[in-house]
Amino acid sequence: MRLSKRLETIVKQAALVCGGEAAADVGTDHGFVPIRLIEEGAADRVIAMDVRKGPLERAKEHVIQFGMEAQIETLSLIHISEPTRLALI
Repeated sequence: MRLSKRLETIVKQAALVCGGEAAADVGTDHGFVPIRLIEEGAADRVIAMDVRKGPLERAKEHVIQFGMEAQIETLSLIHISEPTRLALI
């Protein structure tokens, strides 16, 4: 998958924060940042969140396409109920 320079910069910065652990992509849109973080081993799991249904559905499709359902959870921002330690990106 090819990312724009802007998204590659986000991934690089997020990788510094994640340290191979969990991350949350708030406003995930297409889900490409979480996918790249998993591909590069920068995070072991990512919660991809968005408030809009369309982008969240698109992110789910990409997560399935890349076979990362076990590592990437898609979540509507209005449904967060359990606090957890995350690196927010």
